[in-house]
Amino acid sequence: GRVEQIEVVDSLVVDAEDFFRHYKLSPESGSLNPASVLPETFEAAEPTVVYEPESGRQMIWAAPDSAGNFALYSTSELYGDTWETPSPLGADLGEGGDANYPFLMPDGITLYYANDGENSLGGLDIFISRRGDDGFLQPQNLGMPYNSPYDDYMLAIDELTGAGWWATDRNRIPGKVTIYVFIPQELRRNVDPEIKDLI
Repeated sequence: GRVEQIEVVDSLVVDAEDFFRHYKLSPESGSLNPASVLPETFEAAEPTVVYEPESGRQMIWAAPDSAGNFALYSTSELYGDTWETPSPLGADLGEGGDANYPFLMPDGITLYYANDGENSLGGLDIFISRRGDDGFLQPQNLGMPYNSPYDDYMLAIDELTGAGWWATDRNRIPGKVTIYVFIPQELRRNVDPEIKDLI
């Protein structure tokens, strides 16, 4: 009863190493980049993806924190092509595990990312959090079908084109991940568990 009814329109099996290059985001939705775009002095998780909004004046990515877990960090561009010291997005986003693969919607409020903390179904799961007055609020697991007992991550939604993407290794192909392309809905509709032959 908590499985969202979504329409998957395509799937791609790609190399896990640079899977994010297959996301076809419009410039207005920002860009997904390798960690090499970060200034040399900034730490980064291995692996991670760096999200930049359309302006290119902010970066969000994962890096090790003082406890050795991956946490999400943000930096903004200063004058003279320099960047401010990275600051954590929120201490609770990892829920005791690793937080990674961020995507911030153009509203600047809605954050999608993955973590493998205590509320994960197994492996990395996709979570959503929203920015409040005092930082990002308690994250919520998006549930199935986005998440599975395997690693599911890097959900991105392009409001301009009306397409969304997420990556998963649930198909267990060595060195590969599957990217699902879906049509996001404004209102969540769950699958009716009474449908005959649902399984």
